[in-house]
Amino acid sequence: MKSLIRLFIVLPIAIIVIMLAVANRRTVPVSINPLDPENPATIFEIPLFWLVFACVALGVVLGGIAVWFKQGKHRKAARQNRSEAARWRAETDRQREKLNAVTTPQQAALPPASRSRTAA
Repeated sequence: MKSLIRLFIVLPIAIIVIMLAVANRRTVPVSINPLDPENPATIFEIPLFWLVFACVALGVVLGGIAVWFKQGKHRKAARQNRSEAARWRAETDRQREKLNAVTTPQQAALPPASRSRTAA
């Protein structure tokens, strides 16, 4: 199943990424100073596909961080539910052991139940 997912999703994406990289090999000037974009100290040239990939990667990272913070309340509720379930499980086990300790000696003292009912 995983191999099919890789074949139908990852392979086309890899082909598109390779085509994008081959088509955009020219270098472009990137200025990191918005107030003085002509300053040669703040300009560097990189291939366009690296700029595009860096922007996509930055978007993925920032989106992941935003989703992680947004889902924090759900993770907190899941942790609380797990601890409450563990507490209830432990309580059930204690009650079951207590019930077994109380009923086991009494059952040993009782004679076995007879099943000698005959059909009329």
